[in-house]
Amino acid sequence: SALVKGNAPPPKKKPSDGGGEDVVKCRNVEECEEMAEKRETLKMQQEAERAAAGPKPQVIGGTKFLDIEDGTSSSSSDAKVAKAGDTVEIHYKVLKLGKRSYDGLSGEGTVVFSRGFALEDDEKTPGDHSFKFKVGEDFQVIKALNDAVPGMAVGGTRRISVTPQNGWEKGT
Repeated sequence: SALVKGNAPPPKKKPSDGGGEDVVKCRNVEECEEMAEKRETLKMQQEAERAAAGPKPQVIGGTKFLDIEDGTSSSSSDAKVAKAGDTVEIHYKVLKLGKRSYDGLSGEGTVVFSRGFALEDDEKTPGDHSFKFKVGEDFQVIKALNDAVPGMAVGGTRRISVTPQNGWEKGT
């Protein structure tokens, strides 16, 4: 027996003893198609159940948004809520969502850029940690913000799905 330096070979796979997930093989094309259809239906049901369990997204003007935190509206009846014409100050993160975002709002994302979260590229000028705009003013901000910010309470957190049609679209 020779001594060989380096990594040991991977352990041999044990045959399935029925303790784990059974893999059923199909015998013909029709059976395979039927099994694929059943798997797809089950997957869609699971996604629908997962979506029904969490908070419900809202759609206004083609912009989908989801309240993550309600802000002061849940604790007080006369809480300050944003409406058209108000000047609001927001902190935001622009995220690129991953593949697991089944509805365009949920799931983890990678920060593309942000404002107000003390990251490197956060400040336009030192000490400037927020973005101010007047709600409802056309051409001051993207359409998605004008659709989703009204009705939001002070201190609330809202996730907004910005599509190209409601975001930065080149005028033609």
